[in-house]
Amino acid sequence: MKNKIVAVIIIMFVSVLAKAQHCQALIDKCFTFIENNNMAEFDNTYPNLFTEFLKENIPQYQQALSFLEVGKYDEAIADLESLVEEGYLIDEIKDDANFVALHRLESWENLLNKIQIITNSYQNQIRLTLKDIQNKDQSIRVLYLSALKKYESSSDVPITIHNLMKKIDDSSAEIVMEIVDNYGWLGADAVGEEANQTLFLAIQHADDLIVQEKYLPLLTDAVKNGNAEPWHLAFLTDRILMNRGEKQIYGTQIIKSNNPENSYVVPLQDLDNVDVLRASIGLDSLKEYLEEEGIEWSLEKYKEDLPRIEQLYKERYEKR
Repeated sequence: MKNKIVAVIIIMFVSVLAKAQHCQALIDKCFTFIENNNMAEFDNTYPNLFTEFLKENIPQYQQALSFLEVGKYDEAIADLESLVEEGYLIDEIKDDANFVALHRLESWENLLNKIQIITNSYQNQIRLTLKDIQNKDQSIRVLYLSALKKYESSSDVPITIHNLMKKIDDSSAEIVMEIVDNYGWLGADAVGEEANQTLFLAIQHADDLIVQEKYLPLLTDAVKNGNAEPWHLAFLTDRILMNRGEKQIYGTQIIKSNNPENSYVVPLQDLDNVDVLRASIGLDSLKEYLEEEGIEWSLEKYKEDLPRIEQLYKERYEKR
């Protein structure tokens, strides 16, 4: 993708999660809260998962920590500035205890001033509302993917998390629809990168074809006006086509199953040219995309298996 951080930001059922100590500790706490039916503590804890996931997967953040360990403070500040300029973790960096050693530096004050100037330029209350939605949307998905790896499919824990995810998605969609209806599709210049992506995420995850079709023209116009990324439109377009039981265009939609034999890329309209279409909107090749999800891709093998895949896809749609 055009912005490499985006590959981390959008966790729409990515199958491979990085192994990271602090994030994993929070995941384990969340599992314990669910097992003990301590939902109050769960609600207080799970939204923090995505922030920790980002910190442990974004290169600039990890590089800043590495430079800090060897006393290269200027280099650490430079990485954090790069992160801020890309629009990520701008609320978290200033209060991050990992960077206390930098607080005495003039360059740290300059960084905080830059963050303040950036946030002052946004519709900040809307930005913070959307960022809260993003944290919940992505955190529950981090947790659900981890649950699928840890527990049997019949376990109450993944089922509970999946049901919670549906409630979160419904609530998020209602808030985002109200924002878009009142203010239009706000671009990154109005609410920042993270909040701008949340508009797309909430509609994408609404799992309501009527809602998705309603906002598709608004997203299309937003892309034309520079208020959304082309890949946002690609994902939503493919999701709508999948929800109609039709073939997708860009190869963004994958059906996952506990049985690898029943996991597949949703059938494509133009299989031979999908990578050309993906490149036209800044997406990596289908092979690279699937590798990030831990899936091997062979065009020839897919074509051979296509009749079976199309039958599975038809059966899935008919059961909806």
